[in-house]
Amino acid sequence: GWFVRLVDHAARVSIALILGSMRLPRKEPALHGFHEHLLVLAYQLEGEHATLHTVIPGEHAALHGGGAALPSVRGPPPRFAWTSPAGLIAGSGDELFADVTVGGARLVANVSAPRVPWDPRAPHTAGPEGWLGRTGLLPCHYYVHSFASPTRYELRRGRRRTRGTASAHVERNYGDAFPRGWVWAQASAPAPRAVQLVLTGGRFIIGPLETESFVVGLRAADLGVAWDFRTTDADA
Repeated sequence: GWFVRLVDHAARVSIALILGSMRLPRKEPALHGFHEHLLVLAYQLEGEHATLHTVIPGEHAALHGGGAALPSVRGPPPRFAWTSPAGLIAGSGDELFADVTVGGARLVANVSAPRVPWDPRAPHTAGPEGWLGRTGLLPCHYYVHSFASPTRYELRRGRRRTRGTASAHVERNYGDAFPRGWVWAQASAPAPRAVQLVLTGGRFIIGPLETESFVVGLRAADLGVAWDFRTTDADA
């Protein structure tokens, strides 16, 4: 799955886009790669907010690229393109494009370079999992593609249109099973004191054990701050 959050601080606009492609248990193998795809579009503007979603059968959508390789370990964020009657989401390198319609609302967004990677010293390999990402223990992998990327967007709701520039947070997760429980938070502050924060945690089944694992990433380039906290590193 992919998650994108756009924040236009000047216009006080927040938009979230979620794409989840799923293989369901206790069903025949999916002939088209996945049994179904969940698409969620949520937005909050001054005096207006909505959360819209649609479920698209696997035979009505196509996902190309993306792969199963671990992007936090083995290479750059993958190139992919997802198409369906709801629209298109495509990514390549530092860029991502979305043109989707959900529940009568249409979002068009162009996410571009430069991005703020997890670690600028290893922008295509370092990720939030740390050493655990190099093992086969995790049932669900997690990768932050960008803490902040410049984005142009337009959100249409009937005759109403909102357009502008925003900062995009982009991340991905993938694997065999989602955590049994989870918590997630993300925030950003605009320039000149740009700050980005992400917190995520979950209850993971690893072998015979159920564990709670958390990771926090805080970035404030002007202050020289790049802090990572992981319970798997005994940082709790």
